[in-house]
Amino acid sequence: MTAAVWTDQQVLNQLINETVWTLPVLRFGFPATARETVTLQGEATSFVPLDDAQQAMAVLGMAAWADLIAIPVQQTSAAAANLRFGLTTTDIKFAHAYYPPVGSIWFNGKEAALLNPAVGNYGFSTYVHEIGHALGLNHMGNYDGEGSWQPSSYQDSVVYSIMSYFGPEAGEGEGQVAWGNWKDAGGKIISPQTPMLNDILAIQAIYGVSNARADNTVYGFGSTVEGATALLYDFSINKTPILALYDAGGIDTLDLSGWSTDSHINLAPGSFSSANGMTNNLSIARNTIIENLTTGAGNDKLIGNHAHNVLRGGAGDDVFVGSAGNDMLHGEDGDDTVQYAGSAADFRLAYHLSDDSHTIADSTGAFGTDRLFSIENAIFNDVSAPVASLTPTVMRFYNPANGSHFHTANAQEARALYLDAPEFVYEGVLFNRVLKKDSTTVDVHRFFNTATQSHFYTADEHEAAFVQTSFPSFVYEGIAYWASAVKTQDSVEVHRFYNTQKGSHFYTADTAEAEHVQLALAGSYAYEGVAYYAGTA
Repeated sequence: MTAAVWTDQQVLNQLINETVWTLPVLRFGFPATARETVTLQGEATSFVPLDDAQQAMAVLGMAAWADLIAIPVQQTSAAAANLRFGLTTTDIKFAHAYYPPVGSIWFNGKEAALLNPAVGNYGFSTYVHEIGHALGLNHMGNYDGEGSWQPSSYQDSVVYSIMSYFGPEAGEGEGQVAWGNWKDAGGKIISPQTPMLNDILAIQAIYGVSNARADNTVYGFGSTVEGATALLYDFSINKTPILALYDAGGIDTLDLSGWSTDSHINLAPGSFSSANGMTNNLSIARNTIIENLTTGAGNDKLIGNHAHNVLRGGAGDDVFVGSAGNDMLHGEDGDDTVQYAGSAADFRLAYHLSDDSHTIADSTGAFGTDRLFSIENAIFNDVSAPVASLTPTVMRFYNPANGSHFHTANAQEARALYLDAPEFVYEGVLFNRVLKKDSTTVDVHRFFNTATQSHFYTADEHEAAFVQTSFPSFVYEGIAYWASAVKTQDSVEVHRFYNTQKGSHFYTADTAEAEHVQLALAGSYAYEGVAYYAGTA
């Protein structure tokens, strides 16, 4: 049975110890002799100093906490230190630490995991855990050491707090607490490598919020994180990351492009993500905004946040979930989909020829206006269809070589003209076609006049049939798009003119343009009336 879900205040009440440091600077060091230690249980009688490799891992563990808080953390001599590290075999089970104002951290000198800590193993996770105690954090539940314990809450899990005894690292509490698959490709259990979401919440409540990484930062592949913690956030080095991201500002990117496995990434603050074959192994602190995301060659799910996100899916069939903010969504290779939790009628789609993109604008204000690149499909609560079929844009081109105009609703056709047919000048969006067929909808038939090298359009079925049977120079090319046979409040008239000099036809939904042609070009353009009705561009 799932344990109770705690509020943030309940989490803080549990995690924050009665005594914490009240110093302007926190200092830590590594005693070389027993005399430099501070002990309450006789640990110094079998004291052994940490070797260089162990000290390096302790420094990394301290840096992972220091990244989060406002007060400086400095390495110093053991005599001047507030937090001191040591190995012992006296009165110790695995590891323990003393709360402030003592601050001593002791590891069992016979435990292989603690003698050989490494990022991702239980030894290093223990280092980070015990430092948490020395900084003034309790466990996530009222327990300590060995015993038969029950989790305090759903959040009493290492998924939420490195101060917990439960979760996928220990294999305890499944079905009761937050869980995840934290095994690598070989089935080895990986341990958390940083303070987790609740730890960040608590430690910042005690010592203030850090300004670490307030500039533009990349996490993951191509990481730009500098300093002691750089190796944690570089996924070409830390290949099995289980960590929480805290970032103070800037325009930041989570780059997972180096993985070919499926990723499920949520950029919302306080959320969990699954990547590199694991689940719930990445999280984002409650007060952190990561603006941009790049995934790899898997079939990925990309969820943004309220910022203006740039999401790139890479290869694979990816799903982008619409969020607040005006986002740039790049499907890249594969058959990609964008998904919105709203009715299709609340969204307006448009195609942009210059960069081969679509915009989806939300009229309710919940999702903003997104720009789509190489995304083939769209899913709404009530409609699932290709993006192209949901886009009403009809574009017009002018061919100065023969004085004719051409228009199309086919984005691929328009793009090909734009790139490969310089003789065609793009003039913009002519009007919007009808997307949903009903009793008032008419088919607009398209013909190519081989004699004039121009196109002819008609919504009159009889005229279309007559042209097909009577004019062999007119080649039927099919239904170009749908229009309306009746005028509505939201529609515009599409006017048709015949160019008596060129033998071609001209179409416009612009009233001012139609009036200009009728008045200024009456000698060469004969007005033939309203061809059909369309939507405003």
